[in-house]
Amino acid sequence: SAGAPAGSTSLSFGRDELVTVRAEPVQDLTGSSGFTGSRVERKTRRTYSVENRHKTAITLQVLHAAPVSRNEKIEVESRYQPQPSDTAWNRTPGTVSWQQSVATGGTAQFSAEHTIRYPKDVELIERQ
Repeated sequence: SAGAPAGSTSLSFGRDELVTVRAEPVQDLTGSSGFTGSRVERKTRRTYSVENRHKTAITLQVLHAAPVSRNEKIEVESRYQPQPSDTAWNRTPGTVSWQQSVATGGTAQFSAEHTIRYPKDVELIERQ
């Protein structure tokens, strides 16, 4: 695939019953900031947990859609745990990628926290 390292191939054969993925509901906190409440600050947090129930270690790739501002008045600050291997996966801004090995019986945790700040008079249009 286009995002795979040279000399490797990415194949998908459907759901893997021995890998459990849990995406926690998005935590969404919105509030006003500034001296007169003239700015809106929205913070979202998303966490993922992946459990390997295979008898061998696996290498997995987790993709996450991050907000991208197209307006200079809208500020986006993102924090990730652990640091992603790519913040523009497949040369796509806003597509974050983690890639790591998970030991037999092991669990990997990933989290993304985004803070979006913008003036109260700016309309925020979100595309999914």
